[in-house]
Amino acid sequence: MLYIDLSVSCCHLLRHVLKLDHNNNELILESILDMESTVKLSRLLFSFLVFTPCIAIAAVGDIHTVKVDNAIVREGPGKEASQIDKLNNGNEIMEMDVQGEWYEIYVADTDLSGWMHVSTLQLLGGGDAETVAAEAAATTAKEESKAPAGKPVPQPAASTKIAIKSSGPMSAGVKEFEKYLLKYNARTNVLKGYVPFSGATDAGNGELQVTVTKNWLEKSKARQKSSLITIYSQWKRANPAASSIRIVALDQSGNNVVQYPK
Repeated sequence: MLYIDLSVSCCHLLRHVLKLDHNNNELILESILDMESTVKLSRLLFSFLVFTPCIAIAAVGDIHTVKVDNAIVREGPGKEASQIDKLNNGNEIMEMDVQGEWYEIYVADTDLSGWMHVSTLQLLGGGDAETVAAEAAATTAKEESKAPAGKPVPQPAASTKIAIKSSGPMSAGVKEFEKYLLKYNARTNVLKGYVPFSGATDAGNGELQVTVTKNWLEKSKARQKSSLITIYSQWKRANPAASSIRIVALDQSGNNVVQYPK
């Protein structure tokens, strides 16, 4: 098996250490473990590889929860940065960027932006998996309670596919953004149970028009704004030469719902 090969190979390397031979100016291998110790270490490493669960990686746009009271929000990623505000246990923040152990955050309800240390956050992709599962189960139970007895709840397959329309050839940055938007749709569908965007158009001059779904329109204004800010930051990176960047949300009939920035 692959795990066995990996553990044995790693332990083979661990049995030796690179040592400089000063006489010949070259690196040589020196044994540091006997065979019995190697076998024990191999078994331990094998168990670690098999039974250690994969850690989910958080991403821009994820909604995390503050897990302590009086959590400090700073101007920059570091303890030396000035304190600008505090959040309390249970407050929701949106991830904008990560630098080491510091998360750039945004709170749509209060329009607060800043940086928080990871120790103050309950990350959606990490220890918060049980909460996500519980929310999904609660949503399913709610839908089942609405369905007539004896009839299964319809489960329409939401399409996460999306392509950017453009009047001319797309730049490499816009093509990368198209991939990002597809991943954002898929990720939101998995974590939140709905697809936010059904279409997108590069209108030129830094403007991106996104067609939003009915489910997106049913979300709170704060959640809508958070999603637009998330794709705004990526769209801005895709158009570094644009003098201004704007995201315009359109409903299925093409009516302007909201735009960011206003």
